[in-house]
Amino acid sequence: MKIFTAGFWGTALIIAGAALFALVLYDSIRPCLPVSLQPDWSFFSSRSGRPAKPTAPVTREFSTSDLIKTEQYGRLKEFLQKLDSQLVAGLAEVESSAHQGNYDSWAGPVNSWWEYSDHPDQQVTWVSAPVAEKKRTTLVFSGVLGLAAGEAELRVNGEPILTFNTGDGPETEEYEQGDYRLDFFALRVKSNRERQGVFCLTVPESAVSAFEPVRLQIGGYRKTGSGNSFFMLSGIPDTLSRLELK
Repeated sequence: MKIFTAGFWGTALIIAGAALFALVLYDSIRPCLPVSLQPDWSFFSSRSGRPAKPTAPVTREFSTSDLIKTEQYGRLKEFLQKLDSQLVAGLAEVESSAHQGNYDSWAGPVNSWWEYSDHPDQQVTWVSAPVAEKKRTTLVFSGVLGLAAGEAELRVNGEPILTFNTGDGPETEEYEQGDYRLDFFALRVKSNRERQGVFCLTVPESAVSAFEPVRLQIGGYRKTGSGNSFFMLSGIPDTLSRLELK
């Protein structure tokens, strides 16, 4: 029995060592693999701070009653009400993304799409709801930002517009380039400093056509800090109505 026990534990240790070696080897070459060959090991990814990707979507009703009491919600509401532009739902349909899965948002767990800023080939592409009039427009959509210092590039109708921070930062951020402006309002900041909130993208009249959607794309640009830096689009198509602006 002692010989059997020793042999069993010896074999178990060898198998465990081989598995650990394989994991370390995979992690070292993973960034070089195409997305299709990168399996979803959500246990390890969640321990490293990487956005988890549960396989089944989770839905739940969300009440804005608590949110409305926060100062940050007040800032967002005031900002949108004072804009001299038409407000349009910024998410109608997702065309493509580097990663997809269920993830938390300011409104609870929702289907989400994301890219990592240290991979220039990764992107998230989607279209807004149709624009009612050809005039200055603000597209409102929800998303999540990562932790490490990094940047993503925003494209509107295929044209590169600006880069913005995809790491840790303040509750409110603003970026301007020409007639374009991107504002981010974090409505929820997790204990690890991951920010979940609302993006408001204001585009000029020349970028829109009546009764047509606007095509948006956000892709990896660069990362300078350690850890994960990413932009995530949260599947909340009714962001505008949930904010109860009226």
